[in-house]
Amino acid sequence: MKQVLKIEKLNYKGLETRIKIVGSISPSIKDQLKQIEGFSYSKTYSCWHLPYSKEVYRQLKQHFEIQTTVEPPQKAKPVMPDMLDIKTAKPLLNKARIYLDIDKRAKKIYVRHPYNTYIFQQFGQIPNSWWQKEKHQWIIAGTNDNYLLIKQLAEHLQMSIEVKEVLPAYQTDQNPTIKQFVESLQMKNYSHNTLEAYYPYFKDFVDAHSEIDLKTLGYDPIYRYIKKTVAEKKLSDTGIRHLVSAIKFYYEKMLGRDQMMFYLEKKIDVVIDPRIIDLETFLSISERINHPTSLLLVYFHYHLGLSSEQLSALGLQDAKRYIADILDPNLKTKIILAAKQHYEKYKPSNYLFEKTDQTQVPPIDIQERIYAIVQKYQLIEVYKALIKQACKQTEFEYATQKDYTNTFLQFVKSLGYKHPDKVEDQEIRDFIIKLVRHPNVSTSSVNNFISSIKFFYKHISKREFDDHLFYRPKVEESLPTVLSLEEIYEITNSIKNLKHRCLIELTYSAGLRRSETLALKIADIDFGRGVINIKQGKGKKDRTVMLADSLKTSLPQYFATYKPEVYVFESPTKGPYSATSMRMVLKKAIEAIETQKHVSLHTL
Repeated sequence: MKQVLKIEKLNYKGLETRIKIVGSISPSIKDQLKQIEGFSYSKTYSCWHLPYSKEVYRQLKQHFEIQTTVEPPQKAKPVMPDMLDIKTAKPLLNKARIYLDIDKRAKKIYVRHPYNTYIFQQFGQIPNSWWQKEKHQWIIAGTNDNYLLIKQLAEHLQMSIEVKEVLPAYQTDQNPTIKQFVESLQMKNYSHNTLEAYYPYFKDFVDAHSEIDLKTLGYDPIYRYIKKTVAEKKLSDTGIRHLVSAIKFYYEKMLGRDQMMFYLEKKIDVVIDPRIIDLETFLSISERINHPTSLLLVYFHYHLGLSSEQLSALGLQDAKRYIADILDPNLKTKIILAAKQHYEKYKPSNYLFEKTDQTQVPPIDIQERIYAIVQKYQLIEVYKALIKQACKQTEFEYATQKDYTNTFLQFVKSLGYKHPDKVEDQEIRDFIIKLVRHPNVSTSSVNNFISSIKFFYKHISKREFDDHLFYRPKVEESLPTVLSLEEIYEITNSIKNLKHRCLIELTYSAGLRRSETLALKIADIDFGRGVINIKQGKGKKDRTVMLADSLKTSLPQYFATYKPEVYVFESPTKGPYSATSMRMVLKKAIEAIETQKHVSLHTL
């Protein structure tokens, strides 16, 4: 059974037509598309795309079930010669005119002319030309060679040319607020490119608040507008930066407001492989499923990756072929037995899953049945595989991925393993309120639950919530544990092992996080300059910190004694030192000095 692929036409940068792949695609579809020449991703349009040609369209139809309004290309665009054959140009009897609008900033020439088949063919041969059907004009790369070609063609066709330079929109806008905005940018010597980038976003912002005095607008409505715009227009990272920068310039630079910070989640493109559970996991959970039809549904949906639509249309012969292709003997035995029991009980005639009238079960009913099976048999492995697969496609630290997985699974268990897509907004809100009121659940834990729940629904279920649903509790403000210099000396002096002492001294003196200390390599320490280069620390950022004078002597002694090869602190297997061992080193040192303070690695 072919996988469904949605496509549509893409006007690519005003220069050519491409085939746009609509929506996210699974890794298996992506692998097939990579075999087609010209398959690439556009950050500008946030989509995968292919050349718009008859051959590409043929290959797509060969491998996929195409859903589209795109007409198959009838013929390829003529091969463009190095120069037009001007000598063959036929003069027109009427002295018609060609209109050129030249946009120097965008480096494009917009050409309009009376329709004539011959003229149309000639312009089609100009390098990097594209016919914009909606506006009945050519868009041509604004090179000097192309301009000279157009002039030569017009002369031989005995046509006159009317040339007009296109001014940037920001120079012609008459809105007083926008004019002041543009003038302020120019006075501060912002480039023309920056003006063109900021202008459309600020214009939309002004138009959206035409009934309000922008000077009175507070932080909250501005923040809501930014979030709404980012979501509705699906802005790229560059677009978000331009939107926020334009608004901040107006309020901070022009009106003199305090600096405004807008927290926007980093754009994450999560594509879930429908083959959610692997063979080992399926064999494990199959022991808990005692109903043959339920076992078949879980196998086909979560292991083979068939959608509810595909399961609804799954014929008996197709099902037999799927089963015949199973390689693992244990799995094959289980599925054949389940299929026989299912067939003996329901006696299907056409479809594997059909109603009593021998028609196929609707996809929505198939999906509801699958949700019920997951809840009944408490298939926590399905939820775990889903969120782990999504987390791996982010830049989250390992600890964050682990926190998201654990907290979300606790959320699912608390609701009786009910599928998240069947959970109502109020149920989620009640769960969060229960956490907030629990005496043994900290504010940071509550925030972890909220973050993991929002992550799952946004990136896996594609479900958005109103802001009021997730009010995060106020973080407790408690005084940190502070150690005096005398206490630090006591801790380090109590450590007799040279390696352990260097480990704690380096972490404290350089202000390193535990993960940064453990990931530190010998090459990262520059004794000549007296600095330590931290690579990809917190927030995936590099930074440089000072190397303490005491370590300039003790570290070389440690290197000579223990002879680490790659990492500054290595385990017996020559990998990074473990976090547990580091924690135990500090714990023993604290016990030795008998302090009453609660001290952890974070305290250092």
